[in-house]
Amino acid sequence: MPIVLLCCDYFLPGFKAGGPIHSISGIVECLSDDLSFRIITRDRDLGDREPYSNILQGEWNPLGKAWVRYLSEENRFKECIHLLNTTNYDILYLNSFFSPRFSILPLLLMRIGLVESVPIIIAPRGEFSPGHLSLKPVKYFIYIGAAKILKLYRNLIWHASTEYERADIVRIFGQNARVLVASDIASYPAVESNDTAFCVKHPGELKAIFLGRISPQKNLRFVLDLLSGLNGSIVLDIYGPVDNSKYWNVCRNVIREIPTNVKVHYWGEIPHSEVYACFSAHHIFLFPTLGENFGHVIIESLSSGCPVLISDQTPWCNLEAEGVGWDISLGEKELFRSKIVELLDMDQEEFNELSSNARRFSRRKLSDPDIIKVNKELFAID
Repeated sequence: MPIVLLCCDYFLPGFKAGGPIHSISGIVECLSDDLSFRIITRDRDLGDREPYSNILQGEWNPLGKAWVRYLSEENRFKECIHLLNTTNYDILYLNSFFSPRFSILPLLLMRIGLVESVPIIIAPRGEFSPGHLSLKPVKYFIYIGAAKILKLYRNLIWHASTEYERADIVRIFGQNARVLVASDIASYPAVESNDTAFCVKHPGELKAIFLGRISPQKNLRFVLDLLSGLNGSIVLDIYGPVDNSKYWNVCRNVIREIPTNVKVHYWGEIPHSEVYACFSAHHIFLFPTLGENFGHVIIESLSSGCPVLISDQTPWCNLEAEGVGWDISLGEKELFRSKIVELLDMDQEEFNELSSNARRFSRRKLSDPDIIKVNKELFAID
Protein backbone atom coordinates (compact mmCIF):
# COMPACT_ATOMS: atom_id res chain seq x y z
CA MET A 1 0.00 0.00 0.00
CA PRO A 2 1.48 3.43 -0.96
CA ILE A 3 2.51 5.61 1.98
CA VAL A 4 1.66 9.32 2.00
CA LEU A 5 3.72 11.62 4.21
CA LEU A 6 1.49 14.59 4.94
CA CYS A 7 2.94 17.81 6.37
CA CYS A 8 0.56 20.33 7.93
CA ASP A 9 0.75 23.06 10.55
CA TYR A 10 -2.24 21.80 12.57
CA PHE A 11 -4.11 18.53 12.94
CA LEU A 12 -6.26 16.64 15.41
CA PRO A 13 -6.87 16.83 18.31
CA GLY A 14 -6.58 20.50 17.43
CA PHE A 15 -9.62 22.37 16.11
CA LYS A 16 -8.82 26.09 16.21
CA ALA A 17 -7.30 26.20 12.71
CA GLY A 18 -10.67 25.17 11.30
CA GLY A 19 -11.10 24.03 7.69
CA PRO A 20 -7.60 22.70 6.86
CA ILE A 21 -7.85 20.22 9.74
CA HIS A 22 -11.21 18.96 8.43
CA SER A 23 -9.82 18.74 4.88
CA ILE A 24 -6.99 16.45 5.96
CA SER A 25 -9.28 14.43 8.23
CA GLY A 26 -11.61 13.81 5.28
CA ILE A 27 -8.78 12.60 3.05
CA VAL A 28 -7.47 10.22 5.71
CA GLU A 29 -10.90 8.89 6.65
CA CYS A 30 -12.06 8.16 3.10
CA LEU A 31 -8.83 7.06 1.36
CA SER A 32 -7.15 4.98 4.07
CA ASP A 33 -8.30 1.69 2.49
CA ASP A 34 -5.99 2.50 -0.43
CA LEU A 35 -3.28 4.64 1.18
CA SER A 36 -1.32 4.60 4.43
CA PHE A 37 -0.98 8.05 6.00
CA ARG A 38 1.87 9.44 8.12
CA ILE A 39 1.28 12.99 9.34
CA ILE A 40 3.86 15.49 10.62
CA THR A 41 2.41 18.47 12.48
CA ARG A 42 2.80 20.85 15.43
CA ASP A 43 2.42 19.53 18.96
CA ARG A 44 -0.12 22.22 19.91
CA ASP A 45 -3.23 23.93 18.59
CA LEU A 46 -3.38 27.34 16.93
CA GLY A 47 -2.36 30.05 19.41
CA ASP A 48 -1.67 27.63 22.28
CA ARG A 49 1.51 27.91 24.35
CA GLU A 50 1.32 24.39 25.74
CA PRO A 51 1.42 21.12 23.77
CA TYR A 52 -1.46 18.65 23.69
CA SER A 53 -1.66 16.72 26.95
CA ASN A 54 -2.54 13.33 25.46
CA ILE A 55 0.26 12.78 22.94
CA LEU A 56 3.63 11.01 23.02
CA GLN A 57 6.55 13.23 22.06
CA GLY A 58 9.21 11.75 19.80
CA GLU A 59 7.01 8.83 18.71
CA TRP A 60 4.44 8.04 16.06
CA ASN A 61 0.98 8.34 17.63
CA PRO A 62 -1.92 6.27 16.27
CA LEU A 63 -4.87 8.56 15.59
CA GLY A 64 -7.89 7.16 13.79
CA LYS A 65 -6.64 5.77 10.48
CA ALA A 66 -3.31 7.62 10.49
CA TRP A 67 -0.02 7.77 12.37
CA VAL A 68 0.91 11.23 13.61
CA ARG A 69 4.23 12.70 14.72
CA TYR A 70 3.85 15.85 16.80
CA LEU A 71 6.86 18.16 16.56
CA SER A 72 7.97 20.26 19.52
CA GLU A 73 8.21 24.03 19.31
CA GLU A 74 11.90 24.04 20.22
CA ASN A 75 13.20 21.42 17.76
CA ARG A 76 10.62 21.55 14.98
CA PHE A 77 13.05 22.29 12.12
CA LYS A 78 15.53 19.64 13.23
CA GLU A 79 12.82 17.02 13.81
CA CYS A 80 11.16 17.77 10.47
CA ILE A 81 14.44 17.32 8.58
CA HIS A 82 15.13 14.07 10.46
CA LEU A 83 11.69 12.63 9.69
CA LEU A 84 11.83 13.60 6.02
CA ASN A 85 15.06 11.59 5.77
CA THR A 86 14.14 8.58 7.90
CA THR A 87 10.45 7.97 7.20
CA ASN A 88 9.52 5.56 4.44
CA TYR A 89 7.00 7.21 2.08
CA ASP A 90 6.00 7.22 -1.58
CA ILE A 91 4.18 10.57 -1.88
CA LEU A 92 4.78 13.89 -0.12
CA TYR A 93 1.61 15.96 0.47
CA LEU A 94 2.07 19.59 1.59
CA ASN A 95 -1.03 21.20 3.06
CA SER A 96 -0.02 24.82 2.50
CA PHE A 97 2.03 26.99 0.15
CA PHE A 98 3.35 29.60 2.59
CA SER A 99 4.04 27.46 5.70
CA PRO A 100 7.79 27.85 6.42
CA ARG A 101 8.24 24.61 8.36
CA PHE A 102 5.68 22.30 6.81
CA SER A 103 5.81 23.28 3.15
CA ILE A 104 8.74 25.51 2.17
CA LEU A 105 11.33 23.56 4.20
CA PRO A 106 10.38 20.04 2.94
CA LEU A 107 10.14 21.25 -0.65
CA LEU A 108 13.46 23.11 -0.51
CA LEU A 109 15.28 20.13 1.05
CA MET A 110 13.96 17.83 -1.64
CA ARG A 111 14.82 20.25 -4.46
CA ILE A 112 18.46 20.66 -3.36
CA GLY A 113 18.90 16.92 -2.90
CA LEU A 114 19.13 16.70 0.88
CA VAL A 115 15.96 14.58 0.95
CA GLU A 116 15.22 11.77 -1.50
CA SER A 117 12.89 12.89 -4.28
CA VAL A 118 9.33 11.51 -4.45
CA PRO A 119 6.13 12.74 -6.17
CA ILE A 120 4.83 15.92 -4.51
CA ILE A 121 1.26 17.16 -4.11
CA ILE A 122 0.69 20.65 -2.71
CA ALA A 123 -2.65 22.09 -1.60
CA PRO A 124 -2.61 25.91 -1.24
CA ARG A 125 -5.92 25.85 0.70
CA GLY A 126 -7.09 29.19 -0.66
CA GLU A 127 -3.78 31.00 -0.10
CA PHE A 128 -3.79 32.29 -3.68
CA SER A 129 -7.21 33.92 -3.48
CA PRO A 130 -7.10 37.70 -4.00
CA GLY A 131 -8.55 38.23 -0.53
CA HIS A 132 -5.83 36.20 1.18
CA LEU A 133 -2.98 37.69 -0.86
CA SER A 134 -4.20 41.20 -0.04
CA LEU A 135 -3.49 40.64 3.67
CA LYS A 136 0.33 40.61 3.30
CA PRO A 137 0.89 41.50 -0.36
CA VAL A 138 4.56 42.48 -0.21
CA LYS A 139 5.67 39.43 1.80
CA TYR A 140 3.63 36.99 -0.27
CA PHE A 141 4.65 38.28 -3.69
CA ILE A 142 8.34 38.45 -2.77
CA TYR A 143 8.26 34.75 -1.92
CA ILE A 144 6.20 33.83 -4.98
CA GLY A 145 8.67 35.73 -7.18
CA ALA A 146 11.66 34.01 -5.59
CA ALA A 147 9.99 30.60 -5.94
CA LYS A 148 9.44 31.21 -9.65
CA ILE A 149 13.07 32.25 -10.22
CA LEU A 150 14.32 29.13 -8.41
CA LYS A 151 11.74 26.94 -10.19
CA LEU A 152 10.95 25.55 -6.77
CA TYR A 153 7.49 24.34 -7.77
CA ARG A 154 8.28 22.59 -11.03
CA ASN A 155 7.02 19.08 -11.79
CA LEU A 156 4.59 18.75 -8.91
CA ILE A 157 0.82 18.39 -8.68
CA TRP A 158 -1.32 21.24 -7.40
CA HIS A 159 -4.41 20.16 -5.48
CA ALA A 160 -7.19 22.69 -6.04
CA SER A 161 -10.42 22.26 -4.09
CA THR A 162 -12.52 24.06 -6.71
CA GLU A 163 -12.36 25.41 -10.25
CA TYR A 164 -12.02 28.86 -8.68
CA GLU A 165 -8.85 27.76 -6.91
CA ARG A 166 -7.55 26.21 -10.11
CA ALA A 167 -7.93 29.61 -11.77
CA ASP A 168 -6.04 31.26 -8.87
CA ILE A 169 -3.13 28.80 -9.22
CA VAL A 170 -2.95 29.18 -13.00
CA ARG A 171 -3.06 32.97 -12.67
CA ILE A 172 0.12 32.86 -10.60
CA PHE A 173 2.03 29.85 -11.96
CA GLY A 174 0.82 29.81 -15.54
CA GLN A 175 -1.02 27.46 -17.86
CA ASN A 176 1.68 24.81 -17.62
CA ALA A 177 1.01 24.23 -13.92
CA ARG A 178 -0.38 20.74 -13.42
CA VAL A 179 -3.55 21.36 -11.41
CA LEU A 180 -6.04 18.65 -10.39
CA VAL A 181 -9.39 19.67 -8.93
CA ALA A 182 -10.69 17.48 -6.11
CA SER A 183 -13.31 18.89 -3.76
CA ASP A 184 -12.68 18.69 -0.04
CA ILE A 185 -14.27 15.69 1.62
CA ALA A 186 -16.71 17.00 4.20
CA SER A 187 -18.70 14.84 6.60
CA TYR A 188 -22.17 14.57 8.06
CA PRO A 189 -22.82 15.85 11.58
CA ALA A 190 -21.70 13.44 14.27
CA VAL A 191 -25.33 13.40 15.38
CA GLU A 192 -27.88 13.59 12.58
CA SER A 193 -29.92 16.77 12.81
CA ASN A 194 -33.65 16.52 13.49
CA ASP A 195 -35.45 17.87 10.43
CA THR A 196 -38.51 18.77 12.51
CA ALA A 197 -36.59 20.75 15.16
CA PHE A 198 -36.31 24.44 14.38
CA CYS A 199 -34.95 27.43 16.22
CA VAL A 200 -37.86 29.53 17.53
CA LYS A 201 -38.41 32.54 15.27
CA HIS A 202 -40.54 35.60 15.98
CA PRO A 203 -40.84 38.56 13.58
CA GLY A 204 -38.55 41.39 14.65
CA GLU A 205 -36.09 39.07 16.40
CA LEU A 206 -32.87 37.55 15.09
CA LYS A 207 -30.21 35.28 16.57
CA ALA A 208 -27.10 35.50 14.40
CA ILE A 209 -23.80 33.65 14.70
CA PHE A 210 -20.27 34.33 13.53
CA LEU A 211 -17.99 31.30 13.82
CA GLY A 212 -14.39 31.49 12.68
CA ARG A 213 -10.95 32.78 13.53
CA ILE A 214 -10.89 36.41 14.63
CA SER A 215 -8.74 37.71 11.79
CA PRO A 216 -9.03 40.23 8.94
CA GLN A 217 -9.66 37.45 6.42
CA LYS A 218 -12.82 36.25 8.19
CA ASN A 219 -14.08 39.87 8.28
CA LEU A 220 -15.91 40.11 11.61
CA ARG A 221 -15.71 43.91 11.48
CA PHE A 222 -17.95 43.84 8.40
CA VAL A 223 -20.60 41.94 10.37
CA LEU A 224 -20.52 44.44 13.21
CA ASP A 225 -20.89 47.35 10.81
CA LEU A 226 -23.88 45.65 9.15
CA LEU A 227 -25.75 45.18 12.41
CA SER A 228 -25.04 48.65 13.78
CA GLY A 229 -27.59 50.35 11.55
CA LEU A 230 -30.50 47.94 11.97
CA ASN A 231 -33.68 48.00 14.04
CA GLY A 232 -35.20 45.04 15.85
CA SER A 233 -33.98 42.78 18.61
CA ILE A 234 -30.70 41.24 17.44
CA VAL A 235 -28.29 38.90 19.18
CA LEU A 236 -24.88 38.16 17.68
CA ASP A 237 -22.92 35.26 19.17
CA ILE A 238 -19.23 35.19 18.20
CA TYR A 239 -17.22 31.96 18.41
CA GLY A 240 -13.61 31.36 17.47
CA PRO A 241 -10.00 31.89 18.54
CA VAL A 242 -8.40 35.32 18.40
CA ASP A 243 -5.85 34.93 15.61
CA ASN A 244 -5.04 38.64 15.36
CA SER A 245 -5.18 40.59 18.62
CA LYS A 246 -4.84 43.98 16.94
CA TYR A 247 -7.82 43.25 14.72
CA TRP A 248 -9.82 41.96 17.70
CA ASN A 249 -9.15 45.19 19.58
CA VAL A 250 -10.61 47.12 16.64
CA CYS A 251 -13.70 44.88 16.71
CA ARG A 252 -14.11 45.32 20.46
CA ASN A 253 -14.08 49.08 20.04
CA VAL A 254 -16.90 48.77 17.49
CA ILE A 255 -18.84 46.48 19.84
CA ARG A 256 -18.64 49.08 22.63
CA GLU A 257 -20.35 51.62 20.37
CA ILE A 258 -22.98 49.30 18.90
CA PRO A 259 -26.66 50.30 19.52
CA THR A 260 -28.35 48.73 22.54
CA ASN A 261 -30.86 46.78 20.40
CA VAL A 262 -27.93 44.64 19.24
CA LYS A 263 -26.49 42.34 21.92
CA VAL A 264 -23.03 41.00 21.08
CA HIS A 265 -21.45 38.12 23.00
CA TYR A 266 -18.00 36.65 22.49
CA TRP A 267 -17.86 33.04 23.68
CA GLY A 268 -14.32 32.13 22.68
CA GLU A 269 -13.27 28.86 21.11
CA ILE A 270 -15.70 26.01 20.59
CA PRO A 271 -14.80 22.31 20.15
CA HIS A 272 -15.83 20.87 16.82
CA SER A 273 -18.11 18.38 18.56
CA GLU A 274 -20.32 21.29 19.67
CA VAL A 275 -20.45 23.17 16.35
CA TYR A 276 -23.63 21.63 14.93
CA ALA A 277 -25.67 22.15 18.08
CA CYS A 278 -24.43 25.72 18.22
CA PHE A 279 -25.44 26.48 14.63
CA SER A 280 -28.87 24.92 15.09
CA ALA A 281 -29.66 27.42 17.87
CA HIS A 282 -29.35 30.38 15.48
CA HIS A 283 -31.30 31.86 12.59
CA ILE A 284 -28.38 32.89 10.38
CA PHE A 285 -24.65 32.37 9.97
CA LEU A 286 -23.01 35.68 9.01
CA PHE A 287 -19.69 35.03 7.26
CA PRO A 288 -18.47 37.79 4.91
CA THR A 289 -15.08 36.13 4.41
CA LEU A 290 -12.45 37.58 2.10
CA GLY A 291 -11.92 34.12 0.65
CA GLU A 292 -12.34 30.39 1.29
CA ASN A 293 -11.13 27.60 -0.95
CA PHE A 294 -13.89 25.35 0.43
CA GLY A 295 -15.52 26.63 3.60
CA HIS A 296 -16.25 23.64 5.82
CA VAL A 297 -17.94 25.91 8.32
CA ILE A 298 -20.52 26.89 5.68
CA ILE A 299 -21.65 23.34 4.98
CA GLU A 300 -21.65 22.66 8.73
CA SER A 301 -24.07 25.55 9.22
CA LEU A 302 -26.36 24.36 6.44
CA SER A 303 -26.25 20.78 7.76
CA SER A 304 -27.49 22.13 11.08
CA GLY A 305 -30.45 23.89 9.47
CA CYS A 306 -28.89 27.33 9.90
CA PRO A 307 -29.13 29.40 6.69
CA VAL A 308 -26.09 31.42 5.64
CA LEU A 309 -25.37 34.98 4.54
CA ILE A 310 -21.85 34.94 3.12
CA SER A 311 -19.59 36.73 0.68
CA ASP A 312 -19.25 35.60 -2.92
CA GLN A 313 -15.61 34.64 -2.25
CA THR A 314 -16.31 30.95 -1.57
CA PRO A 315 -17.32 27.97 -3.74
CA TRP A 316 -20.84 28.14 -2.29
CA CYS A 317 -22.74 30.08 -4.94
CA ASN A 318 -26.35 30.66 -6.06
CA LEU A 319 -27.61 30.03 -2.54
CA GLU A 320 -30.67 32.24 -2.91
CA ALA A 321 -31.85 30.15 -5.88
CA GLU A 322 -31.46 27.06 -3.69
CA GLY A 323 -33.50 28.71 -0.93
CA VAL A 324 -30.78 28.21 1.70
CA GLY A 325 -29.29 31.68 2.11
CA TRP A 326 -27.35 34.29 0.14
CA ASP A 327 -23.87 34.84 -1.32
CA ILE A 328 -23.24 38.52 -1.98
CA SER A 329 -20.36 40.72 -3.14
CA LEU A 330 -18.61 42.52 -0.30
CA GLY A 331 -19.06 45.72 -2.27
CA GLU A 332 -22.84 45.50 -1.79
CA LYS A 333 -23.16 46.25 1.91
CA GLU A 334 -26.71 47.55 1.60
CA LEU A 335 -27.79 44.30 -0.07
CA PHE A 336 -26.30 42.43 2.87
CA ARG A 337 -28.34 44.63 5.22
CA SER A 338 -31.54 44.09 3.23
CA LYS A 339 -31.21 40.31 3.57
CA ILE A 340 -30.74 40.64 7.33
CA VAL A 341 -33.90 42.74 7.44
CA GLU A 342 -35.69 39.97 5.50
CA LEU A 343 -34.64 37.51 8.18
CA LEU A 344 -35.65 39.86 10.96
CA ASP A 345 -39.16 40.11 9.53
CA MET A 346 -39.58 36.35 9.02
CA ASP A 347 -42.09 34.37 11.05
CA GLN A 348 -41.72 30.76 12.15
CA GLU A 349 -43.25 29.23 9.02
CA GLU A 350 -40.99 31.17 6.66
CA PHE A 351 -37.89 30.36 8.69
CA ASN A 352 -38.79 26.66 8.90
CA GLU A 353 -38.87 26.44 5.11
CA LEU A 354 -35.45 28.11 4.83
CA SER A 355 -34.01 25.83 7.51
CA SER A 356 -35.42 22.66 5.91
CA ASN A 357 -34.02 23.69 2.54
CA ALA A 358 -30.58 24.12 4.12
CA ARG A 359 -30.58 20.60 5.56
CA ARG A 360 -31.75 19.01 2.30
CA PHE A 361 -29.20 20.99 0.29
CA SER A 362 -26.31 19.92 2.54
CA ARG A 363 -27.27 16.26 2.40
CA ARG A 364 -27.34 16.38 -1.39
CA LYS A 365 -23.90 17.97 -1.55
CA LEU A 366 -22.31 15.67 1.01
CA SER A 367 -23.57 12.48 -0.60
CA ASP A 368 -22.02 13.17 -4.03
CA PRO A 369 -20.08 9.96 -4.93
CA ASP A 370 -17.86 11.80 -7.41
CA ILE A 371 -16.05 13.57 -4.57
CA ILE A 372 -14.33 10.37 -3.40
CA LYS A 373 -13.58 9.38 -6.99
CA VAL A 374 -11.71 12.58 -7.87
CA ASN A 375 -9.75 12.49 -4.60
CA LYS A 376 -8.57 8.98 -5.43
CA GLU A 377 -7.50 10.21 -8.87
CA LEU A 378 -5.44 12.92 -7.16
CA PHE A 379 -3.28 10.20 -5.61
CA ALA A 380 -3.51 8.05 -8.76
CA ILE A 381 -5.49 5.31 -7.00
CA ASP A 382 -7.11 2.98 -9.53
